Amino acid sequence: MATATERSAAPATRGAARSPNAPRRRGAREWLLAGGRYLAAILLVGLALVIALVVQEWGVRVFLFSFYAAVVGAAWIGTGPGVVAVVLSVLAVQYFFTPPEWSFDIAPEDVPFTGAFIICAVMSLAWSWQRKRTEETLQRARDTLEDTVALRTAELVDANAALTVEI
Repeated sequence: MATATERSAAPATRGAARSPNAPRRRGAREWLLAGGRYLAAILLVGLALVIALVVQEWGVRVFLFSFYAAVVGAAWIGTGPGVVAVVLSVLAVQYFFTPPEWSFDIAPEDVPFTGAFIICAVMSLAWSWQRKRTEETLQRARDTLEDTVALRTAELVDANAALTVEI
């Protein structure tokens, strides 16, 4: 039979909080969610490609806005999916829209175009990532403020009750 000391120590050991630096095992649900995010990034770039090809058939030479939108949407899902969207967008634009079309060859005169597209795509990723990070920070600040207001309200109610008793 366990002693009182062993019984009181056992729950503390079992329920101890994990160190923030300790490696964390991912469950199947987390892997599925992560895979879904990356799949969403791939689908967004695929949709952007379809839109760009359809618009090209209508006579617009190079329509890249859909790729920037795909990058921003994927970056909103997460930084990793955003990076995947940038890479896939660059590959799609290079293959389908820069001469010679249907090839990954880069002609010297297309280097500025390709470079500008890469820079704009990376900037879209950075902008979207920063915006999401700021939104999360504001949400945490709001939650903290709500907790502080609730605590102060409880303290005020207690102080008011104590003053009412004194009177």
